[in-house]
Amino acid sequence: MNLPRCFHGIRPKGKKPVVTVSSGGDNPSRVPLEQVVCHSPGGFEWGYGGSGPADLALSMATLVIGKERDEVEIGLGKKSAKVGARAWAVHQYIKTKVIAVLRSDEFRIPLPQIERLIAEFERSRE
Repeated sequence: MNLPRCFHGIRPKGKKPVVTVSSGGDNPSRVPLEQVVCHSPGGFEWGYGGSGPADLALSMATLVIGKERDEVEIGLGKKSAKVGARAWAVHQYIKTKVIAVLRSDEFRIPLPQIERLIAEFERSRE
């Protein structure tokens, strides 16, 4: 059985939430999802519409879209960073449609679901 790549989130009691990405395939391994820090220096979250969920959505979009030619500069306090323009444009949509409505301390989101949301969002802007 060839499993798709997935995002996995867990919120252990008394600890910071952890989000990983599985490699897919027959023997999937998991690696931590790299946080694109823009809204929340405190890390990932889900289940509401705040800054931790926004960074989770931005990080997911960045991973799924990959390296982008067009970037936007974003700021967090006195720091700034560049992120892909497509990831930046779509991340609030992903947050609203998926991340904010997760109601469990654990989740599993297949990467193709995020790919479909990105395509849906981009079609809506044509």
